[in-house]
Amino acid sequence: MKDKKDKFPRGQVYRILRGKAELPSDPEEIDAWYYQQSASKEDINAFLKEVKPSDMLSKIKKNASIKNTSRSFNLISVTSIAASILLFFTLGALYFLFFSDYTLNQSKLAYKEVITHAGERKKGLLPDGSTVILKENSKITYPENFLDNRTVKLEGEAFFEVKRNGRKPFIVQATSLETTVLGTQFLVSDKKGKSEMVLVKSGKVSVAKINSSLEKSILEKGQKAKLNKSGNLELFRDVNEEKYFAWTEGTLVIEEANAFRIAKEISDWYGIEVINKVPDNSCLISGAYHKMSLEEVLETINYSVTLKYKLDDKKLTIYELTCKN
Repeated sequence: MKDKKDKFPRGQVYRILRGKAELPSDPEEIDAWYYQQSASKEDINAFLKEVKPSDMLSKIKKNASIKNTSRSFNLISVTSIAASILLFFTLGALYFLFFSDYTLNQSKLAYKEVITHAGERKKGLLPDGSTVILKENSKITYPENFLDNRTVKLEGEAFFEVKRNGRKPFIVQATSLETTVLGTQFLVSDKKGKSEMVLVKSGKVSVAKINSSLEKSILEKGQKAKLNKSGNLELFRDVNEEKYFAWTEGTLVIEEANAFRIAKEISDWYGIEVINKVPDNSCLISGAYHKMSLEEVLETINYSVTLKYKLDDKKLTIYELTCKN
């Protein structure tokens, strides 16, 4: 009876790698055979360095009778292809192990970061196919893939349209709030100087304080949750969705804003410097400006109030904003 380490003589292994010998009924036997070798490994490695992956693939295609112009195949060819694919992966794994001292270690998960500045809004796809629209002066951080989880971190404001995955919830972490969903449309706002807020456009989401799993709210369409000044989570129903989601469609919404607030909104939306020389007790302005240029917005505001300003390239100075009698 032959010893196990002679089960695959070196010549036979060489012929298999060159496509001149058939793969054994159990391909894993080659793996087992290799790991039982010791002194002969160096000789095997020396030979494998001469084997090109492209040559190996050509042999596999030849043995499987794969033709580039073929559009149909029968059950026998399917079986041949399946066996050849198995051979390719088995030998490919060996090839990689032989050529390097490879150890499968858990590497640090790579993250991507998208940042918007004043005047910028960005729309894109996340690794799972979910859509995110990032508002100006915001940042989102997410892993290059969602193999382990679907968790993103947000600073600023963003609208999410999440692909449904019942086995892997989608999680958005802001400063204090964590929003968990399976598949829905919702907005998360974590702007500096403002209360953190979550608003649902469709579906359901779960909102909880990051440091307190006991304080949790389930939100449905048209509902909003935000942190109050005391740090507690408040729930609001029948919210006017339009003003919150309008920016995702290119609409600037100004609501009961004085000159100081208007200057801030315009600076953020258009990415320009705005100098306000008007007292805070000016008229309050409200309006929705859909895909308008800055000049168009200023002229529209001037219809309802007396607005005096100077616009130079990237700088706007507001001198007067008074109510019309």
